[in-house]
Amino acid sequence: MKPTISVIVNCFSRRDYVLDALKSACSQTLSRSEYEIILIKNFHEEEIDNFAKKSEIISIYTDKVTTGAWFEMATNHAKGDFLSFLDDDDLMHPDKLEILQSVIQLDPGIVYIHNKSEKSNPKFEKKEFGRNKVIYFRLDNKTQFRKSLKNKYYSNLSSITIRKDILQKYMSFISETNHGTDFVIFSAACMSGKKMLEYDDTLTFFRVHMDSQSNFRGGSLPELEKKKMSVLPFHISNWQIIYELRIGSILAEYAKLRLITTKIWLNLVSPKPVYKINFAEIIDSIRGIGVYPLFIPFIVIYYFDRLFHSAIKKIYYTIIYSWLGWRLRENI
Repeated sequence: MKPTISVIVNCFSRRDYVLDALKSACSQTLSRSEYEIILIKNFHEEEIDNFAKKSEIISIYTDKVTTGAWFEMATNHAKGDFLSFLDDDDLMHPDKLEILQSVIQLDPGIVYIHNKSEKSNPKFEKKEFGRNKVIYFRLDNKTQFRKSLKNKYYSNLSSITIRKDILQKYMSFISETNHGTDFVIFSAACMSGKKMLEYDDTLTFFRVHMDSQSNFRGGSLPELEKKKMSVLPFHISNWQIIYELRIGSILAEYAKLRLITTKIWLNLVSPKPVYKINFAEIIDSIRGIGVYPLFIPFIVIYYFDRLFHSAIKKIYYTIIYSWLGWRLRENI
């Protein structure tokens, strides 16, 4: 019997949490004949490999280094019509896949489903599918697009389920990306022009730890600086790809704004500015999509830093990596 959903578990080098992730995928209330699990990783470890074999998990080894290439490989192996992602350090609620199947049966025209997530230490109370929790959203105007961003309908890869054929259609650019894959997949769904929805319930649980590439809180300032400098160039590449694909669209205008802000981030955390930021570019970006209030102090800090780089280095580190930096990451 062909599975409806393919769960794709990606594990890049980290070995501490993946067994918990796999067990949460194996412990679903949905019949196992209705879904498959694909594990893609870049290492061999006896305990993990044995568990995968025992649990009939499709295990793929790769030495490729980009997340886009990983998703292309996993997608090519997947038999399900829908792909549901799970990072190695996250967990699925036991009822998640059963609820996803109910959503798919409710509206066969849906191509993208996003669910809420919470920090781990989950309490797995029984969850039932509720039609009142299905929230459709459109991205055909600025108001709707900004609403989807504010509500984070793209956030956390482990909260995303998408039709496989949509991902395959845009795989030529997805395969080139690295990091920030959740928004890239969200963008693919946006570009399809088809139905997208938010399921208004928590079906995913995530860990907060220093090994996470998306965690920029805690740790020493040099460690945070190094992490940012390693990740941001990939995000810049992603935004450039999205912008060039959809020039003239709302998505492209947003990508342009994010491209500018990410270049500014990298300049702030680098010993020397990496990109020359033209003020006209900033004004053009603001005019295109509008601006979140926190973008203003961000720009002020950037230009103040250009004048007094060494004098305020410690001050802006404190601001960027604590309150303002965290809020910007959550809201822009």
